[in-house]
Amino acid sequence: MIDIDNIAFYGLDNLEELDFSMNIRLHMSNFLKSIDLTHLMRLNQFRLTGMYSYYFTDSIDANDDLFRSIVGHEKKRNVTYLDISYVSFGDCDTKSFMQSGLCDSVNELYLTHVKITNIIQFNATDHKCSLKVFDISDSKLPFELPHCSTDKVLLSYSCGIKHYYFNLQELYINGLGKYMMTPTLIFGERYFKLCFNRIGKFSLENNLIKLLNYTEGNQEMIEWISLSGNILESISPQFLSPSMNLQYLDLSGNHLHKMQEYYEDQFEILTKNNTKLKVLKLNKNDIARIPFNMYLTNAELEVLDLSQNNISSLNFNIGLLTHLKLLDLSHNAIPSIDAHTRKTMEQLAADTNSHKLLIDMSNMPYICSCDDDHIETIQWIKKKSRHVYCKSPRRLYVYISR
Repeated sequence: MIDIDNIAFYGLDNLEELDFSMNIRLHMSNFLKSIDLTHLMRLNQFRLTGMYSYYFTDSIDANDDLFRSIVGHEKKRNVTYLDISYVSFGDCDTKSFMQSGLCDSVNELYLTHVKITNIIQFNATDHKCSLKVFDISDSKLPFELPHCSTDKVLLSYSCGIKHYYFNLQELYINGLGKYMMTPTLIFGERYFKLCFNRIGKFSLENNLIKLLNYTEGNQEMIEWISLSGNILESISPQFLSPSMNLQYLDLSGNHLHKMQEYYEDQFEILTKNNTKLKVLKLNKNDIARIPFNMYLTNAELEVLDLSQNNISSLNFNIGLLTHLKLLDLSHNAIPSIDAHTRKTMEQLAADTNSHKLLIDMSNMPYICSCDDDHIETIQWIKKKSRHVYCKSPRRLYVYISR
């Protein structure tokens, strides 16, 4: 679609959802004019993803005209969901967004993969925006300093967003750091106290974060954190300690083998205070060893993903994880399973009375030899597993259930 008639939406008085995503040749100004001339009073969800993106070098301004066309001029629409991702913006006027009325209605705002040349800041003392979910992931935002570090960029935007939208519950700022050149130490204590109170879900994926070394904060409300795809070498246990209600933690795709190797005492107590944790992902970290008592206080765990590491033995305590539904150990370096570990797994499966326990031990270099331990491992796998697939002489694909 290249053009649209001014009266295209006449008669659609009951329209609740409008999706013009990926009309990559349709000029935004033509589209806005057509909705400007109709009431569409029941319109609730608005998707303009990728509009006019074929001409990505041409930018539009997120200004008063844009926002007032979306919300309506004389009679305000109750737009609660707004997605304007994959669009190139010139100016982005935060004041226009606030004063247009969208601030009072929109609960979810998505601006992913956008390019913004200039952000016009708006300083005010009283903000009552209804926004609860904001995703600005993988966007290219203006940086005042061309060589400023990732932590300053992320903190600047996350604090600014939280300042405007006090009721914000979910914040996704993935991939902003990929436009920066230097990995970072993150974060300062005072930033977390000011910026992340009342946040329930927080995602900082793919941001070149190397260290999380702050020791104090105020994020009791956080239930969901994702830090996957960074270059994390170490995390201070105090970073997670205040998050006592944390239920989901994704640390996959990092370099935490360095913390395990050089600071194992800190690695062992990383999730000590997160007693409500249900999902923990530590896959793809090249970890060679899990400390024995690492999950001593995580009895509520339902999913523990340790896949695609370099673990060579199962000598850590899983006996208390009676709520566990999935233990993923696939793609590690375990050649055999000792008698004590086999007994622990059997006992754990027997204790999970209300559900089935799945232990994924596929894609391991099990040794098939005349050694007693190796023979017993293969015999035990064959006896206890629900499915056994042998795709090569040295690889068994095994799923162990109760």
